[in-house]
Amino acid sequence: HDPRHARLRFAPATAMGGNTSCCAAGKDKLEAAGDADVQPATDQALSKAREPLTPKEVSVVEQTWKKAASLGAEKVGVLLFHNIFKLAPEALQLYSFRNEENVLSQATPGLRAHGLKVITMVGTAVDNLKNLSAVVPALQELGIRHVGYNVVPAHYAIVGKALMQTLEAGLGADFNPEARVAWSKVWHTVSTTMMDAAAAGEAPKGALTPAEIRVVRESWATALSLGPGPVGLILYRNLFGMSPEARKLFSFGEDPDYLSGSKLKTHATRVVNVVGDAVAKLDDLPTLVPELKELGLKHVGYNVKASHYDLVGKALLTTLEVGLGPELYTKDVKAAWIKTFDLISKTMLDTK
Repeated sequence: HDPRHARLRFAPATAMGGNTSCCAAGKDKLEAAGDADVQPATDQALSKAREPLTPKEVSVVEQTWKKAASLGAEKVGVLLFHNIFKLAPEALQLYSFRNEENVLSQATPGLRAHGLKVITMVGTAVDNLKNLSAVVPALQELGIRHVGYNVVPAHYAIVGKALMQTLEAGLGADFNPEARVAWSKVWHTVSTTMMDAAAAGEAPKGALTPAEIRVVRESWATALSLGPGPVGLILYRNLFGMSPEARKLFSFGEDPDYLSGSKLKTHATRVVNVVGDAVAKLDDLPTLVPELKELGLKHVGYNVKASHYDLVGKALLTTLEVGLGPELYTKDVKAAWIKTFDLISKTMLDTK
């Protein structure tokens, strides 16, 4: 690292999780979602699939999923994909594990890994049935990504039908008409959310996945173990080390002792608190975006340009990298923070 960069190491405030990834993080071709309308038991079920879930149906889905998951997420995932390939053998060509030997009949490594990702995503959706807004951004991002994987609405229908077959095989008599209708509603919501986002052709602006938000929040909590003031001072010392002329943008920049003065500490603390507020609201963009736009308008008057945001972003990443160290500042953490600052900076620059 550049010797000018601050080297104070953050003490871990919380244990960093492992490399958690939802379906959206993989490069495999077709992820999970299905038009649940494919497999209703009756015409009435077909109609009801488009209706909102009732509290009782939420409970039914949660209970049946708990039983299905008890069979083992990996096992359920393999069964799901074997059902998909029985319905549409040609769908195998959409997946990275398509050349694994006996993939259509056995639990090959690639199939197991991908099936586990998909079942994990299903579990996340089930866990958030009472707060669907928490998973909508992730589903929309999945829908956008699948456009590039040549996934079309017909594929959603196949996966939906395979899911119903999987649940029926795993649950037996518990997958009764009531459960089928409830699951039809779940997959109608999942598939239409993804397909609508794909049709729009644009991901929600800056939306992070739940896994990315968790990573950012955990690493930020660790960073703040020093306190907002010290973290802010490290950030700005890194900034001025990268670009000494940047201090001219600040009212305290001409002070001889600007690096140790109280004005810098006050400003740096304020900036760190703004970042912290953004981190807290990453899953609430309708609230966060207007606040960032208002802040961006104020900075127009300070003659702040896009290049200045880039410098602050680099300084922030350097601060996190040096402070967290290689064990905590993983590739996933870095990628999530790049996405976070991209959201913050682009929103502040978009003052229209």
